[in-house]
Amino acid sequence: MMRLRQNLIESALRCFRTSDARDFARDDTKLDENNGCNFIEADLVPGMTEGSSHFSKAFEIDKDMGDAEVIRLMLKNAMTGYLKKRKGRKKIGHSSLLNSDVF
Repeated sequence: MMRLRQNLIESALRCFRTSDARDFARDDTKLDENNGCNFIEADLVPGMTEGSSHFSKAFEIDKDMGDAEVIRLMLKNAMTGYLKKRKGRKKIGHSSLLNSDVF
């Protein structure tokens, strides 16, 4: 079972990097009869509908994180990336979002 989990993680990371995704994505993978991972598609904007989102359900199963925690993580990663990108262009002020209790 651990080998299957590792194969799924490696497959997901390959798909994420190959698709040039940033911050987050959900990939759909189907297992063959030998537990080989077969990539189907990448969803670079996965849904977050309460009760039916595979994306947030994966966080709940693997990391014991609820929807609010997943959204905080997504926002934190987006703001961090944005600030890094902007830092190279010009000096900007401190973000009030990063100072809030959201993060």
